[in-house]
Amino acid sequence: MIENVYERIMEERLQKMSIMSAPTNGNIDLEIVIDRLKKSDEILYENSSFKDGYLELNVQIDGENENYILYLDNTYSNNLYRMVHYIPEKAHTQMEENEISLFVETYFGEDNLKSYVNQLKILTIACPELILVIDLSAEKYVSREWVFMTVKDNLLPSPSYLYSIQSIIDDNKNVWLHTHGLNRCGLIELEVLGANDEDAQSYVPVIDTMACRFLEDEFIKEKAILYIGNGIVTTWSRWENEVDKYKGIIGCRADRENHRDPSGIIYTYVSPEDYDIKNYDHLREILEELRENPVFFLSTKETERMSTMAIGRFNYFKDTFKKGISDFNFLVKLGLEVDKSQKEEMGEKEHLWFEVTAIDYEKNEVEGVLLNEPYGIEELQEGDKLKKHVSFLTDWIIQTPQGNINPDSVYILSFV
Repeated sequence: MIENVYERIMEERLQKMSIMSAPTNGNIDLEIVIDRLKKSDEILYENSSFKDGYLELNVQIDGENENYILYLDNTYSNNLYRMVHYIPEKAHTQMEENEISLFVETYFGEDNLKSYVNQLKILTIACPELILVIDLSAEKYVSREWVFMTVKDNLLPSPSYLYSIQSIIDDNKNVWLHTHGLNRCGLIELEVLGANDEDAQSYVPVIDTMACRFLEDEFIKEKAILYIGNGIVTTWSRWENEVDKYKGIIGCRADRENHRDPSGIIYTYVSPEDYDIKNYDHLREILEELRENPVFFLSTKETERMSTMAIGRFNYFKDTFKKGISDFNFLVKLGLEVDKSQKEEMGEKEHLWFEVTAIDYEKNEVEGVLLNEPYGIEELQEGDKLKKHVSFLTDWIIQTPQGNINPDSVYILSFV
């Protein structure tokens, strides 16, 4: 039976239901919800039916048919759930005082990120008075401000929103890192066992990189290889076949009552010869490399998504820059064509950070000073000044005393 589940995930992308809920700041019932959905200009209502307290809904969003199940139930929260965003204390208080949430369930379509945003859209239409969103499938809290911004802008967020990474530690400082949320995307969850509290954070970028690559249709078969960074090769093996190697520590078989979904423990191949004989090792074998903050590979698809968001939300950057706040620093990352001699090794573009010195608002151009030495562009050096159209943008950061703000987190500007 276990074998069949893993094989079906590989062949069919077998999915679990995606479940989100919205604690409501006020009275709500399903009759109010259906009326809002029918009147919305953002979706095309097709039909619905009530059954045993559940609303079964069919709508069109951006020309795609989507099916949802909506219902009201007691608000559910958990102190292990990850807090993705800054959420005001008032929202925490309201959530604790609230007894009822609107739940929305659905199966994701072929584009997981689009399905994720569409599910948020249904929540905001059905329950505009929501306090925040609880993504039960990914076990995380998402702020109201970010949700409404994402739905309004209709820009796809980072794949990392589709899952969370939980870190659980035992009395002996052993750490179990594992994801929640990938199963709803037709993928295995990912985990690292046998980490210690000093090294655990070095493994998190490995999990993130593998999860995002899997979500971008680079899902490798069990014990196959995935190049995730310079000299870093990873693989996975199903937890059922590996867990007995980790007896007596957190994440062992005794801790699996609520963690029996298909999941792969991450390993590394230290050399090509090891791969040939399937001799995989614990990630601690490459710990020194991971501690040196290696560059992890991004897919072309992810680079394009980041660029689209950076450009799509550049108005927030420009408006804040125009205010001339003295203790804010403004950085942009530009994708610049590399020298012909470097293209085979580096690809078409090198992505470089510049500190912004001026913005031409009429021409939509940004000027800045290069902060790092290029590898593949001989005519550029650290400290050079360059002026480019915003179409070259691939990322940006606003550095503030309260922390960094990027295209994904511009909602924070309303609190700064």
